[in-house]
Amino acid sequence: MLISIVIAIVVGMALMYADTVIYARFPGQGFPEIIKNRLNKPLSILLLVTFAVFWFFAGLLTLLGYIDILHRFINPELSKVLLLAVFLLILCFVIQFPTKKVMYLLEIILFINVPFIAFIFIKAVTSDYLSWDSIFEAGNHFYSMPNISAVAVASYIFSGYANIIIFNRLFKVKIKRINFLVIFGVSLLTLFTSVMIPIGMHVY
Repeated sequence: MLISIVIAIVVGMALMYADTVIYARFPGQGFPEIIKNRLNKPLSILLLVTFAVFWFFAGLLTLLGYIDILHRFINPELSKVLLLAVFLLILCFVIQFPTKKVMYLLEIILFINVPFIAFIFIKAVTSDYLSWDSIFEAGNHFYSMPNISAVAVASYIFSGYANIIIFNRLFKVKIKRINFLVIFGVSLLTLFTSVMIPIGMHVY
């Protein structure tokens, strides 16, 4: 399992770096503007429709996942249809925002969530119920045969770079390398908390 995570980190960082370098050649342009200026109209429309379909299903799966979590752990008595309707209303409101306002909104959400994430992480690693022996035992299986499903799941954490196809409109200069190091560190921490802490957490 662990070697699958290592492979996912290498693949995810490589794809993210390559994608960023490619879009850095088109500062201030998103994917729609790039293909509009370089491809004929029928082909550009076909590509846009294809990407729109992929993004629709990716967003739909994420939305359904959030609804299931809210229904299962927050309020089981609340109808899933009502939750879906509320989320759809919010989405219909947000999709009217220009790219810059969406970016600002994401930054605000991140700024609000970081203290809660840090608090939960500190409480988890300092918990009396966390067994480091179990975590070290999992580490002994580092050389187990990698699994393509595990690689795909672990590399999902790096998939956010795909949104640069739209947010590249806001980037007028190249992204600094220090940003990749920060992303690398945060990704390692996230993978650790997502994989190792559930393994080591034992509530008696």
